[in-house]
Amino acid sequence: MAKSKTKSNPKSDAPAIDIGIGEKQRAAIAKGLSSLLADTYTLYLTTHNFHWNVTGPSFNTLHTMFMTQYTELWGALDLVAPGTTMPVAVPTFEDASGYSNLDGTSFSAPLVAGAAAWVWTVRPQLDPPQLQDVLRNSARDVGVHGWDPDTGFGILSIPAALSRKASAKDPQEPNDDINLVRPHAVTASGTRLPTPARIQARLDVTEDPEDVYRVWVPAHGRIAAGTRSAANVNLALWGPRTKTVYERSGALKRDLLAYSQRSGSRPELVSAKNGTSHGAYYFVDAFLGKGVGEAAYSLKVSVARR
Repeated sequence: MAKSKTKSNPKSDAPAIDIGIGEKQRAAIAKGLSSLLADTYTLYLTTHNFHWNVTGPSFNTLHTMFMTQYTELWGALDLVAPGTTMPVAVPTFEDASGYSNLDGTSFSAPLVAGAAAWVWTVRPQLDPPQLQDVLRNSARDVGVHGWDPDTGFGILSIPAALSRKASAKDPQEPNDDINLVRPHAVTASGTRLPTPARIQARLDVTEDPEDVYRVWVPAHGRIAAGTRSAANVNLALWGPRTKTVYERSGALKRDLLAYSQRSGSRPELVSAKNGTSHGAYYFVDAFLGKGVGEAAYSLKVSVARR
């Protein structure tokens, strides 16, 4: 982090704004999100380092894998916020005034964290995915039109986020993989999709590439699921022993019961039968088709006892 020695007085005559969250709670939120940003950036740099320094007989495979990973991490950039010439308190042995101007992403992250807390306090009806979308979609676009790897969706704007129309709710998030919907993951009981079900949901290649739904199928019952979308949303059905929808080799052959990957916007349909004498949870997996960045879709799931 670059440092400058320009003295600054951080005090301001601006009135304090009460957003309904105490100073201690705001500090905890900012600290948590700052750590998340720092950890993500550290992972990005570490992966980039491994990409260039891997050696041995598996060089080509690992070199390509690490490149794919760090490219996806960089592509996940959402917002930019001020992080230069920030007035902060420093030890007096560094600056006799006790204050200095510093630069770094460690200052940007708390600003975004505080903005998220502010918007959520004023608009408590938003769920986490909606809050994320409001912050991204209300950002002031800079540079290349739309999202770009240097500035994400643009510069954080609290006034715009406070008034931005919320997107439709995306049910059962987070549900990007099976480990997030099983018991003792996000909730003690896990996430279950009651049937018959008809829901509207969304997918995004950087933030929400998969939607996994946990569905109870009784002994000798049959499950059927279908999607409709203006974009290309594909569908898969996984068995009770599945650990992740990214399984390969023998586990993939054992657990993937059905899949539908029709081109374009044609409807997808999968079905399977529970041939055992006991009920079990099956997993419906909706995911984006190749080359699709985001899509809204409708999902219909039904379970018949015989």
